[in-house]
Amino acid sequence: MYRVIIFFLLIIPLTLLAPVVLHFFDRPWYVFPSILASDKRYIEITKSPSEAGGPLIEEFAYDSEKLLAAFAPGTNERLGESTGIAFRFDVKHPFVDISGYDYVRLKIGKATHRQRLRLVIRTAETDFSEADQKNKETIGNYAATVDITPLQPVYTIRMAAFSAEEPNDAGTSLSEHSTGVAIFNKVSAFRIFFKSGSGESEDGEIKSFIFEEIAFCREMGVYGYMVTGGLVIYYAALLITGLYVKRKSNDPLVRHKNPRFKMDRDVEAERIGTYIEEYYCCPDISTTKMQRVLGIPSFRIYNLIKEKYHQSFKQLINTIRIEEAKRLLEKSDLRIIDISCKVGYRDTSYFNKIFKQSTGISPTEYRERHGE
Repeated sequence: MYRVIIFFLLIIPLTLLAPVVLHFFDRPWYVFPSILASDKRYIEITKSPSEAGGPLIEEFAYDSEKLLAAFAPGTNERLGESTGIAFRFDVKHPFVDISGYDYVRLKIGKATHRQRLRLVIRTAETDFSEADQKNKETIGNYAATVDITPLQPVYTIRMAAFSAEEPNDAGTSLSEHSTGVAIFNKVSAFRIFFKSGSGESEDGEIKSFIFEEIAFCREMGVYGYMVTGGLVIYYAALLITGLYVKRKSNDPLVRHKNPRFKMDRDVEAERIGTYIEEYYCCPDISTTKMQRVLGIPSFRIYNLIKEKYHQSFKQLINTIRIEEAKRLLEKSDLRIIDISCKVGYRDTSYFNKIFKQSTGISPTEYRERHGE
């Protein structure tokens, strides 16, 4: 019954609150690298003509772990913003819902120079269909900037930092129904643009960046911390209580007060009885050691024990140990090998032999007959 109660105390809170905790610990949604084989990202570069004065991509490559982009800075900052990398989503499922995420996380494995990046989330402001694709008024771009430095590997850009862009030269704009507030429930692409005139060494030296991760992430929030903290406190309290109960159930069993010594009136006999009561569970207890501790000669110890209890010293110790072992077998779920050690026997086989001589049955049989 005790184990059933413990099982429910462990499982029920976890079953009820685990979905809540998992919601707040939901893994990020990766733009790069993709975490699902079927969830493809169509990655391509967006160039501006070199004669227009924008940055020119010199090298572009990626695998399942890293994406390398190297470019030569341009001189025309406006046109330069159209040079970068576009992550388009699977054409079969062109939209993703990222409205529940709180920030974008960038992990840069290597950056050779300081550089300002412009991040753009491309959305559909109205229902999107093949016919609607001809209507550029349905497309919205939300942008934010981040300054990259060679010494900082991770960058966090809040979703609230993305603001609606004005119509660009190509005519792409927000729909007339847009409020300018980003919802991000229909996102079709994510873009990273290299801004001209925004970094060091604008003399034509090639800049390179290695992207290791681009992901939309959630914050846990106050409620998530409260639920998680509550679970941690609950299980910590349960663990402490269990350890306390186990210790209480084990320790007093070893220090059991044997009533056979309570009526001794002789001072020496009482001292001997007190000593045996305290140290009978020590494997190396002996009359020699008692003599050194109590100051009573060994022969006197032996004679007093024989006179009072009609047993030899060894017989008395075995009797007390077996009585205590019987109580442990009845009241606890300790293993027989542990009980043997607790009552003072180093050799479990010898304990089994003495126990059977005393009771007529083995410790296992005794527990089966008398255990709770």
